[in-house]
Amino acid sequence: TQRCVGFIDGPLVEIARPRGMLQRATNSGHKRRTGLKWQVISSPDGMLFHIFGLYEGCNHDMHLYEESGLDDTLRENFLIDGVQHYLFGDSGYALRPYLMTPFEGANLDANELLFNKRMSKSRISVEWAFKDIKKYFARIAFPRKIALSKTPGGALYLASCLLWNFRC
Repeated sequence: TQRCVGFIDGPLVEIARPRGMLQRATNSGHKRRTGLKWQVISSPDGMLFHIFGLYEGCNHDMHLYEESGLDDTLRENFLIDGVQHYLFGDSGYALRPYLMTPFEGANLDANELLFNKRMSKSRISVEWAFKDIKKYFARIAFPRKIALSKTPGGALYLASCLLWNFRC
């Protein structure tokens, strides 16, 4: 059997547009915003238990996964009493032994469609956590207030995540 113990995602915390070379590094072509990237793992109840990063916004979710060394950590800790545990990520991640992603393609069978639907409903907890962090810790929600040269944006986000966990 297999058990999903968490959801992984790479949120982009928007920042004020920097000047010069930093603008290119912090620009996320996918979201068309400038920001800083994190890798966050959320439990199904919304608690954030792995926050890795502060990378430039141009980095892909899978790049952060590889940089974090999570494969080794998951390999060592996610086989418990013969039961395989795994994380579930969005389609921005590649399939790994301890990281599942949605089935992709046009010709999915009924079981694959049902799996995608159920996991999508469950995975929304990590998206709600990101939304609520911006809602309850509003400073993070205003990119103009987070300027790289004036504001410690990374520290603000980490503090917001910690306070979110207290709230949970």
